[in-house]
This record gives sequence, C-alpha cells and structure tokens, in this order.
Amino acid sequence: MDDTADRAPLPPDLVAGIRTLEDVPDFTLTGPWSREKSDRWAVPCQVQIEQGSEYVDAVTHWRLSVSQHYPWGTIDVFRAANSGIRGEFPHELTRHQPCLITRAQSLERWGTGAEPPDAYGRLAWHAMRLVQWVQKAARGELFQPGDHFGHPLIHDENRNRKRSINTLEDDRSLAVWRQHTGQHGEVKLRKDLGHYVSYYAAEFTRQGKHLLTPAWGTWVTSLTAGQTARWLMLERRPFIPPWGFPATWGELRGVLAEQGMSLDPLLRSAIAMTPKGTPLLLIGYPVPGVIDGPDRQIQWQACELPSRAELLPARGFRNTPDSMWLKARHDTFGTASPITWLLSQPHQAEELGSRGFLPETVRAQRYVVIGAGALGSAVAEHLVRSGVTYISVFDDDSIQTANLVRHTLTLQDVPGNKAEQVAQRLQAINTLVSPTGFNERYPPQRDDGAQAVQAADVIIDTTGEAPVIAMLGRRRWDDPKVIISLSLGWKAQSLYAYAERTTRFRAPAFNRAILPHVDADALVDPDEPMPMEGVGCWTPVFPALHTDIQLLAAVGATFVREFVEGTDTERTRVFEQRHGPHGFEGIALRGPLP
Repeated sequence: MDDTADRAPLPPDLVAGIRTLEDVPDFTLTGPWSREKSDRWAVPCQVQIEQGSEYVDAVTHWRLSVSQHYPWGTIDVFRAANSGIRGEFPHELTRHQPCLITRAQSLERWGTGAEPPDAYGRLAWHAMRLVQWVQKAARGELFQPGDHFGHPLIHDENRNRKRSINTLEDDRSLAVWRQHTGQHGEVKLRKDLGHYVSYYAAEFTRQGKHLLTPAWGTWVTSLTAGQTARWLMLERRPFIPPWGFPATWGELRGVLAEQGMSLDPLLRSAIAMTPKGTPLLLIGYPVPGVIDGPDRQIQWQACELPSRAELLPARGFRNTPDSMWLKARHDTFGTASPITWLLSQPHQAEELGSRGFLPETVRAQRYVVIGAGALGSAVAEHLVRSGVTYISVFDDDSIQTANLVRHTLTLQDVPGNKAEQVAQRLQAINTLVSPTGFNERYPPQRDDGAQAVQAADVIIDTTGEAPVIAMLGRRRWDDPKVIISLSLGWKAQSLYAYAERTTRFRAPAFNRAILPHVDADALVDPDEPMPMEGVGCWTPVFPALHTDIQLLAAVGATFVREFVEGTDTERTRVFEQRHGPHGFEGIALRGPLP
C-alpha cells in the first residue's frame, strides 16, 4: 500500500480496514491513498455495475475520505470530477455526496445491517453501501412505495439561510388549492425582523378575492404586516429528473413550461407589486406523505427577486418598464443565472411535532392553568412544547427578580404580571398556540376570564391553595371537565397530584386524599428555618431548587397527559424523589400512609 506524498504512514487500523475492501464485489480502489487534510485520508475508487442507465454509467468514479482516527470519525464518499453520475438523486447529503447511513426503508432492505464499529468491518460496510446505492440509483429504486417522502435538496449556493418563508398547510387547505392549480395571485406576508428575517404567509387572495387564511397562533398574528408577494400554484411537483430542484432560471422556466405556464410575466408582476424591499415569488405544489401515496399537503418555496431600484436602466436601454425588463431578463433572469431560494419552514402540527407531540386527543383540549408561579409556568410550558395550542393562565401576582431562580421567566419580564408574561413566552414557543394570560385570581371576575374557564376542557390548579380548591368544588358544570390539582411538597421533594373527570369537583375527597401527605411531609424537619424575604415586613418563602421544580413539573405534565387520554373518573398520585447512599435514585410513587 502506497504511503502519502509526505511519506506519513497509514494508521494501522485504517490499514486493517483497507484489506477488507478487496472482498467487496464491484468496488475497486483506483489510486494511492493521500493525505487530504491534517486529519483525513482519501483515495480514488470506482464502482462497476452490470448495467447503467440514462443517469448512471456502468462504471462510476468516487473519492473515499476517511478520518485519521479510524475506526472513529466520519467516512465520506464524494463523486469524482468525471463521476459518470448525472443529475441529483434521493438520499444525497449534497449534490456530490450520497447518504449511506440513512435508515430509510429502501436502504434497510439492502440487507447490509447496522454499521459495524470495528476497524475490520466499518470501511467495507461503507463500500458495500456505495455499491448498493449506485445499483439502486441506476434502476431508479432509491425510493420505494411507502418510503417517507423526502424533498430534493436545495443547495447552499442557491439558498439564503438568513431569510425564511413560513407556511401553514394541511389536508383541508389542500382541498382549497386543488381548485386553483395553474393559477396565481397575491399573498399578504407578516414579517419578523429578528436575527434572521422570517416571512409568514398570512392571507392568500386572487384578483382581490379572499382564498385562504392560515390558522396561525397569536405570535404570528401579532407580527407587523409586511409586503404583498406573488404566489403560483402548480398542478404537480416542479422536480428535475431524477430527483432535483430548479437551481437556475432556465431550469425553472423549463419545468413551468412543461405544466403550461410562463414564468416571465409572473416575475415582472412580482417585482412591480413590491415598490420597496425584496420582491418574492412563492411557488406551491402538492406533495405526499409517502412515495406513491396520495397528496397530503401543499409545499411552498419562495425565491428572491431583484427590487425595482436594482433594475436601473443601463447604457443603450431606454428608461421604460419594457426596457428595464429586457435588461433584467438578460442579466438577472438568464438561462444560467442562479435562483436564490429562501429557507422553507412548514408549520403544520405533523412537522412541528415530529420530534415529540402529545396525541391529538390530548393536544386538542382547551386548557386552563391556575397559578403562574414556578410550577404552573413550567407545567404550562411542557404542555405547549408538547403541542397544546389553546391554553389560558390565571395569576394576579407580579414577577420579581427573586422568583427567577426557579421560574421560566427572565429579567425582561420583571415586574410584569406573571400570567401575562408567561402567555407571551408560550406564544413564542409554537406558531400554532394561542395562549392568554389573565391578571386575576381564580375564580375570574372579568367576563373574558370567565368565558375561558367555561370553554375549558381541562382545568389545572397549580397553587394547592385551600380557597382555590374550595371554589373549584362549588361550581357545577353542564358537561364533564377534567379538573386536576398539582402541588409541591417541602423543598419540591414530592408532588401531590389529584384528578377528577366530573361535572362537580369533590373538594372533600381531594382533602382526604392529599392533606394527610401534606401533613406527613411537614413533619419531616419541623425545626429547619424557612428563608425570608421582604422590605419592612419580612415573610417566609418556600425553598426549592429550579432543578427539583422542573423535574416534578415534568412528572405533573405526564400525569395530566395520562389522565386526559384515559377513562378514569378519579386518580390520586403522590410522587417523591428518592435518595440513597449514592445520591439521587429517581422518582417513585408513594404508597399509602400508615
């Protein structure tokens, strides 16, 4: 085996891996190993398959790049300059790099199994996956029916990652758009000028008539109204075989022409309707959830266009709209001129919750949280981050700097009302949520607060205060509600959880179930002094660490979820932290008291 140009020897583990490549069918190293970077080694190689295709030659050429720390570190494969591969394909990390470690169903059926961690198996595994990738690409089988649909790559050189277009679509809006394929219109945008510029599609119209208003939450609807852009709805996906997306204006013209549409008039009108700022053109098309499945929703992509100020007349051109367009058509929108696409951010619940949302039966409920203190704010945040969209928070207290050691709020919220500031924080977590904060205690005296409680499906008290429990017990509801009490024991070492599904909360039953545990915990260390705070009149405060409250708040949110999606009419649980000789051991369910 040849050494590198600087005569540095190959690492022994890499040498061991290289020997196994001789046993990989259809894979051949075609040159010496060389030092690619200070910490990587590279070698040219080729894959030879029985039969090529329109996009894949029978012999394809690659560059294998391996970490100096093999078998640790990454193993990458890139197309060579004259690779014998034309176009773009599914399961690629970049235009020149296939993804060989994906867990997609189509690749799992290759039978290579999990990636081995050892020096003798890992390099050969990647070589075998490359051969299989090329074989599948040549046969058009990188996707199989039933595989998760994956959008073609839009490469970094065609992407403005500091600007995004945010849309909200689902199967109901798909039915609306099916009536407008091949048409174009206007879309009103809302704009968030944070560190990155985010546009939100707020209302779609056509020739001045309303078509669709996405059901955004209050964070989006409170944003400043921005510009109006042009939209175009396609009948089918504007992809370039085998699996690419238009990167130049010539490619986009071609795919639109195949659907009977002309791009240039849309470009002119999009620029003309935006006197200031960056004009945008939104292009929508239906996509399925799985390969060969039915269309599930509309996918939007937005491209940036030059402003009218940028389309200045040039020498030899008259200062007229037609002359300016001719210049732009030649200089900016030429066949080989690149398109700049914005980062596309779909916001439907399935996308937002792909990393973990509650079941729809739990998310769809309307929640009221009584108390916006350390426990209530954390429970409310757990629910919203899990997909709850309708939530109201009640508290008449203000946030102080001393609260922040264990509260979800920050210095920016001091000295605002806890409930109102918590609601503002919640609406910035999820673009679908519509939280409301009420600056009052329970039961509410204002009409809007009373209406929120009346409309609620789930009421969660996080104060544990006797007057609140008593007031909950006095109200009879026309329809059953889930009423839950969550409260903390001394130093947040325990959580008292009680729930009923009822038309009238049974306060005496709550007292019998919970108060004995409260009394037992109060006697654990009766001589330990409580911390004090205040000016003039000092008052005791409840001691607890932020970590302990967050831990039990997560347990409380789980208790809420399980009871809401269950069928029990009553449930009592006391959760407590367990500590042993070696420290924290976990959360345990406390048994009956003696």
